[in-house]
Amino acid sequence: MSEPTAPGQHNGADEAELRVLAELEGYARLCAGDSATFSREDFVTASITEITVTPHNPASRTFSIAVEQFLHVEVGDLGGHFELGYTDADIALAKRIVEAVIAGRISETRALGRSRVDVTLADGMSTHETGYAGCLPALIPLPFWRRWGRRTNYEPFRR
Repeated sequence: MSEPTAPGQHNGADEAELRVLAELEGYARLCAGDSATFSREDFVTASITEITVTPHNPASRTFSIAVEQFLHVEVGDLGGHFELGYTDADIALAKRIVEAVIAGRISETRALGRSRVDVTLADGMSTHETGYAGCLPALIPLPFWRRWGRRTNYEPFRR
């Protein structure tokens, strides 16, 4: 739950971080056009500002971008949490991930307490992030789960 920001109240996020968020939001709006809804939330007590991009196509993947100590691009449920810095290279990677999600070059493989998100960038390179829910997955080995887990291939925002 977030606390609303009063007019004139600073949300705690650094001005440079907010400029990066504005740049990434502008890029996402350019890529998505009118095929998505954008929402912004300020978490005052945690000094985090986040935008969430929700596609109109239900077979596409919602994603969010948050700024705080790190730049976070979240494109999956458990996996797909890309924690980046604020270097030019990291911002460029964030844009490439955003563009790939909007273009539908993303899949997620899920198994008990774990998920891996694969994103294929425009140049054919791919990146992935794997996430786990709690400590149970560390105690229960699931050999080859990325081969037999439930895979979802997401569609582009625009059909």
